[in-house]
Amino acid sequence: MRVVLFAGFGVLLCLGPTRAQETFRPISPDTYRSLTCPQIVQDARAVSRKGFMLSGLKPGTGGTDKAETQSAVVIVWPASTNGPADKMSKLRYAESQIDALEQASIDSQCSIEFERPKIQTP
Repeated sequence: MRVVLFAGFGVLLCLGPTRAQETFRPISPDTYRSLTCPQIVQDARAVSRKGFMLSGLKPGTGGTDKAETQSAVVIVWPASTNGPADKMSKLRYAESQIDALEQASIDSQCSIEFERPKIQTP
C-alpha cells in the first residue's frame, strides 16, 4: 500500500511541471503600470536580454537609445524559435512580460518602441 502511494506521488511530481507549462497565463499590464518610464525601459531591457538568451541568440543591451533627434528607446525582441518545451515555456512567459511592458509604456505615454521581427507571409 505504501509503495503504491509513494509511486503515485512520484508520478504526480514528474507530471507537475508539464501541467504548469500547459496552464500558462499572460502577464497583466497592471503589473507594470506603477513604474516610471525609465523603470519600464530597465525592465524591458532585462526581459529582452532574457528572451535572446532563451532563443539561443547572443543578447545585446536589450535595446538601443535612438539618436538625439529622436526621443525614443528601442526594445528589440528575438524571432520565435523552436526548442525544448521548458525553454519555450520560459520564452512565452518572457514574451508575455514584454507585451505587458509595452502596454504599460503606451498607457504611461513613454517614448519606447518595441521592435519584433516581421513575419514573412508567402
